[in-house]
Amino acid sequence: MCLTEFNEEVFVEGMKEEGRIQATAENILELLEDYGEIPETLRKLIMKQTDLGLLRKWHKIAARVETIEAFEEKIGL
Repeated sequence: MCLTEFNEEVFVEGMKEEGRIQATAENILELLEDYGEIPETLRKLIMKQTDLGLLRKWHKIAARVETIEAFEEKIGL
């Protein structure tokens, strides 16, 4: 059996990053909810995204559009 060294700093940083990703995805959905029912496929796409940079870009788009359809168009759906 091979044991690897546990690096607490790496673990904690990974957990923080995961939290930022989830919070950003939830913020996008919160903005879009103002425009009506979010299609389940779009909701899943946003919640499954793990690229924080892309989520931040989507968040800015969600803050500027006026419809869910416009958001989908801007992100390339």
